[in-house]
Amino acid sequence: MGTTPLGERLCALRTGRGLSLAQLARLSGLSKGHVSNVEKGRVQATARVIERLAPHLGVPAGSLLEQAMAERKDRVERRFLAPREPGLVTLTELSEEERIILGWLRSLAPGQRQALAELAGRGFPLGPERRKASSR
Repeated sequence: MGTTPLGERLCALRTGRGLSLAQLARLSGLSKGHVSNVEKGRVQATARVIERLAPHLGVPAGSLLEQAMAERKDRVERRFLAPREPGLVTLTELSEEERIILGWLRSLAPGQRQALAELAGRGFPLGPERRKASSR
């Protein structure tokens, strides 16, 4: 994910108050690792986390929540509204059957998906066509 403006702001507020990660974690009842991951943008700050951090950083939780929501909105817009490569589709453009198949494909281990892709790439019939061909 990488550092986010919210994560950078949280880090600046923490260091500005002379708090270490461990001290802020202890005050807020969160783990040091979780606070670090939020600051570094490895995980998204939930409303619960922001509400626990804000009092110890000297800022209203609402201010941090607004920033977190704006960042999430930007991320969603970039992901779903940005121009795509030709041929790519979003989940909303798939039929119910295609979504079921996609869910099944995601449940496969990476090696299984690779083997399936190789078979499909060689024109190996994966559906009813295979049964018809083998029954002859």
